[in-house]
Amino acid sequence: MGSSDTICALATPPGEAGLGIIRLSGSDAISVVAKFFQGKQDLLKAKSHRVFYGKLIHPETQETIAEVMCAIMKSPHSYTGENVVEVSAHGNPLLLQRILQIFLSSGCRLAENGEFTKRAFLNGKLDLSQAEAVIQVVRAKTSSALTMAVQHLEGKLGRHLKEIRKKILAILSPIEAGIDFPEEEVPEVSSQGLKEDIIEVIEQIQELLKTAASGKILREGVSAIIAGKPNVGKSSLFNALLRESRAIVTPIPGTTRDSLEEWADIKGIPVKFVDTAGLRNTRSRVEKIGIARSRESLAKGELVLVVLDQSGKLESYDLELLNIAQKKRGIAVLNKSDLSSALDLQKIREAYKGELVSVSALHNQGIQELEEKIADILMEGQIHSDTPMITLMRHQACLERTVHFLTESLGTLEKNYPLDLAAADLRGAAETIGEITGDYYTDDLIEKIFSDFCIGK
Repeated sequence: MGSSDTICALATPPGEAGLGIIRLSGSDAISVVAKFFQGKQDLLKAKSHRVFYGKLIHPETQETIAEVMCAIMKSPHSYTGENVVEVSAHGNPLLLQRILQIFLSSGCRLAENGEFTKRAFLNGKLDLSQAEAVIQVVRAKTSSALTMAVQHLEGKLGRHLKEIRKKILAILSPIEAGIDFPEEEVPEVSSQGLKEDIIEVIEQIQELLKTAASGKILREGVSAIIAGKPNVGKSSLFNALLRESRAIVTPIPGTTRDSLEEWADIKGIPVKFVDTAGLRNTRSRVEKIGIARSRESLAKGELVLVVLDQSGKLESYDLELLNIAQKKRGIAVLNKSDLSSALDLQKIREAYKGELVSVSALHNQGIQELEEKIADILMEGQIHSDTPMITLMRHQACLERTVHFLTESLGTLEKNYPLDLAAADLRGAAETIGEITGDYYTDDLIEKIFSDFCIGK
């Protein structure tokens, strides 16, 4: 199945909807639709980037198949770089399947996963980092994740990486010239200058790598465990952070018997809050199971919110949770700020050196400050940085390998080994960073990347 085939697929989610769109791409895309289209405009003579109303008519029975709007985008000025037609019809699944079937019977084939975007990359419409950003735009969980994905789609990351790759090639060029033309009058390469240039590039890449942990959080989200004794206000805090009454709240200790989980957008970061059963000694078999699950959640959680009752006194369970939070990313949430305080803050500070936030979950006081603390701890201030953020494990791995190659070349120069050894590592660095942008790729890599896309993309 070569790229010369004309492909088609449903580009909108399956199921009933107001509209459904079928996308075609390839040299015959316009002529395939034109076989069935009846309207004021002959699609074969239509101008590019226009939308035309008409009906799809079966050529043999003259039966009306559907009312449609056809958007025509001619090569090379289209998403894929090929002739593209997007056919919009009423969003009945049976109707859309019927339309898709007549196109398939007229010479099209069903698109493979991600094949439209794959063709866009192969035809030079997108670099590889932009192509990967397409699926990140589709799957973004929060506004900040979407903003980051859109920036990647616009080429911000790709341009930055191409500049770094250009610097690597500029370091490599005089070395290769000296190797390839030893008898020519090629200017002598300064080993010290090369080392300084390599160090500068390594530092640039390491700055990018610092964003990888935050980028992963922005893309995948993070779990935040709300833990504490019974009746300290964990479920009230859970509801306040979600801005809805998701958990049952009563004055009876031990109301929460099982963990509740819900996603929330905290300053643009996808956070899965887990409301857990309160830790205490109990005879209830059901509550014991809930407490055991609380401890399991604490072990797996990436952020721990230890809820303390400001109107009560510190107990051994409070100190145990503060100790756990001390070893992870954690915040001590001093709840019930609307009541008289009886907590020994000095004792808390002796047990816990992390962040403290005072709130009243019941009256929604201090929640915004808590959200800001959560965002700062998780993103380390990088969410508003001008530096492009690394959000994919593949990109992180490529950059780490690039640093390895550059470090090896630096060691070669420092030991005064032959320059061709340094050149080999520099070439490896240029190829590896090129795997992110698509300046260097293998067929296996391309297949692996686009197999994760949906068919209509």
